[in-house]
Amino acid sequence: CFPFFSEVSALADSLDVVTGTLASGDINSVLTRYDNDSIWVDEVVGVPGFDIRINFTQIADWESFTMREYYIGGAGHDVDVQFWNYSSSAWVTYLHAIDSDRFLSNTVLVPEFRDHTSSSNIVMLRFYHADGGNINHDFMIDYVALNPVGAGEDWLDGWEFRKEIVVAQTAGAGTDYQVFVDLRWAVGIDFDDTIYLNGNSENDFSDVRFTRADSETLLDFFLSNTVVGINSEAWIEIVGNLSVDPATIYLYYGNSNVSTVSNAPNTFIDVIGGLVLGAHNNDGAGASVKEALGNTGTIVGSANYDWVDGIHDGGLNYTVGDAWTRFPVKSSYNMTTEWTILSWVWHYQQLMYPGQRNVGVTGYWLELLAGAGGMQSFQYVAGNPYGIGYYTSVDGQWNHVGAVY
Repeated sequence: CFPFFSEVSALADSLDVVTGTLASGDINSVLTRYDNDSIWVDEVVGVPGFDIRINFTQIADWESFTMREYYIGGAGHDVDVQFWNYSSSAWVTYLHAIDSDRFLSNTVLVPEFRDHTSSSNIVMLRFYHADGGNINHDFMIDYVALNPVGAGEDWLDGWEFRKEIVVAQTAGAGTDYQVFVDLRWAVGIDFDDTIYLNGNSENDFSDVRFTRADSETLLDFFLSNTVVGINSEAWIEIVGNLSVDPATIYLYYGNSNVSTVSNAPNTFIDVIGGLVLGAHNNDGAGASVKEALGNTGTIVGSANYDWVDGIHDGGLNYTVGDAWTRFPVKSSYNMTTEWTILSWVWHYQQLMYPGQRNVGVTGYWLELLAGAGGMQSFQYVAGNPYGIGYYTSVDGQWNHVGAVY
């Protein structure tokens, strides 16, 4: 999604297809979006597959560009979107257009825009396919414009790229709800909860930020299972009430001068309405475990365990045998109605034994089991005889799991 600017953007002045075959359209085709009129260029055999240049004249200060394009290419093929740098006499790439099944829109900041503006106020933009061309591949440009300084929506200062995320209304979510997105560092097309950063973020995702719709108010988030240069799983705390309204947030990236502010405790709050037990294993010491409301649990079974780094700054690692954490029954637990267990776990043995509604008669717990071929699954158990349900987890990383009774 792209912003609509409150001031008139600088529109293109001339078109030059240096390489490639112009199938249809002219410079007027890129002045208005959504008008079913586009520049259409076929690739040619050889390198480059095409070289399309659009010039802007009589340009004052500008700071970003907006484009809407559609590339019918192949796997591994992409298009460099570049501006000519008058200081270094070189083309500089700011975006990669990729093979897609529809028109894609982007608005991108250009921090060095003055270096891309000549002394006579000319700006040159190029769409360049550096790979060998294929006559069955096509590139279409519906709209391109330069946006004046301070013309559009607010933007998080210091970041070059952003994407809009619309979180759907969810019954029962309430406020401070955590939503999940899978961030991919590579070039790709966003789908469902997977977002591609197209190589424009730091490869360790340390520059990732999330804001409310005002683009200024930062949201708490937590990055887990990060693989440098591959992906990172992000949990974002939504401030608004998702039970009532959807929420629009922004993902920002592209800033090499910052460090990560990922924070699990701030993202996953401890005290919420109806909370009766909030166990953080790292709050304990020795063979005891503290929980949010002051109750003390004990480690039962094998004595082979150690304290390790976890999601909330620490965790309890059972190293050998059958062991679990047990909390005695308290009247404040009120386990006479529906309730839920939520937990962050890394694969290993039984992990949680929160208590019993009627001691010795009915038990409730959440445990991690090893299945055939090393398959791991979560088993949640209730009743006597037991009612069992399974959730297959992912080995070798943190899993956020729950059981509803």
